[in-house]
Order: sequence, then C-alpha cells, then structure tokens
Amino acid sequence: MISDYIIIGILILILLTPVLVLGFLIYWTIKKRKKIWASVLISLPVVGILLILFWLRLLPGADAYYERKLARELTGISFRINNIDFEYDSPRSFNGDGYSIYVFNLTDEVINQIYCHSLDSYPLHPGYRSHWKLEHWKKTPIQVNERKITNFAGPDGEINKKLRGKEIAALFEKILHEEGNYYAYLYFMHSNDDVGNIDFFLISKKYKKLIIVNHNT
Repeated sequence: MISDYIIIGILILILLTPVLVLGFLIYWTIKKRKKIWASVLISLPVVGILLILFWLRLLPGADAYYERKLARELTGISFRINNIDFEYDSPRSFNGDGYSIYVFNLTDEVINQIYCHSLDSYPLHPGYRSHWKLEHWKKTPIQVNERKITNFAGPDGEINKKLRGKEIAALFEKILHEEGNYYAYLYFMHSNDDVGNIDFFLISKKYKKLIIVNHNT
C-alpha cells in the first residue's frame, strides 16, 4: 500500500510542478511590471484549456471539424458524418480489445460526389496506424481471398441481442456481396497469421450508407 501512495504522490507532484512554476512566473512578471510577458504567461493555460476542450469536442464547431476531417481522410471529400442510423459498441478491455460498428446515412449529394470522385488513393494511411497494412477502396463483391478479413470485420454474435442488430448484420453482408458498393480497410495481423485488429469501411450507393467498423483483439 505504501508503494501505491508513493507512486500517486509522485504523479501528483509531476502534474502540479508545471502549474506551480507557471504560477510563480506569472507572479514574478506582474511584480516586476513586465506586462507583456505577464499577458503571454496568463494566456498559455487559457489557450491550452481551449485546445483540450476542442480536442474533446466540447467547443462549438469541434464536432463538425472532426467529422469533415474524417470524411476527407476516408474519401477525399469534405462532408459531415453525423446522421447516424445505428451504433453498437461492445465492452472494451483495458487495452482496447472489443468491437464497434457505426452505420451512417448519406445524402444523395454526398453519394454522387463520392461516386464521381476517384477513390484510388483513399483512405489515407493515418500516422497512428503506421504499423497496419492498408487496402484502398475497391468495388464489391469482395474477393475470395479476403473472406478472412471480412469475417473478422463482420458483426459479432452479441450484436444480434441489440434492437435491429440482425438487420444490420444482414445489411453488412448484402453490401459486401452486391455489385456497385465500395469497401476498404486497415488491418494488423497477429504472428499466427490471424487478423488481430481492423478498421473496415463500406459505402453503398443503393442503401446510402457509410459503415465504419473497428475490431481489436
């Protein structure tokens, strides 16, 4: 127990030290009447707090910014990904293992833009997935040698317990096997040649849907 308290104390000290140092510097600059430096030092925590709130999507416009950013990274086109039709998140373990699927409705305008735009170089490869492999958008139906991938990305059995779960699982399979849709994915293989982690994406003109899946094990 003593060691736990020591660790907590050290963490608190590490977190408080920059605050105490900044507070001292602000006090010192005000005392020395260095108004410009005092203003700069006072503004630093304010800017920091605003950036954190924006990153947490707690400021107006933050949601729209991140939705459009995701859309550009996925398709090269800027649009809001906010009209959600279905979502399912399994419980996640400490290291993030679990399954999530989100189904978004797309407007005719967005669908037409996507289908008139070249998707050959999308999605972009995000830096935080640099050790994962990327497959750019391809037209359905899926290839036979990718069945291991799509089986891993497909809705798990627990989704059937959720309202509309079976409907969404069936829709996922329909979009994969019907012609004229698009799919792409990033994935990481375990050492035993099994899929370990995946981000999987589907776009359907017929159903006007964007489906985003994340499955980690």
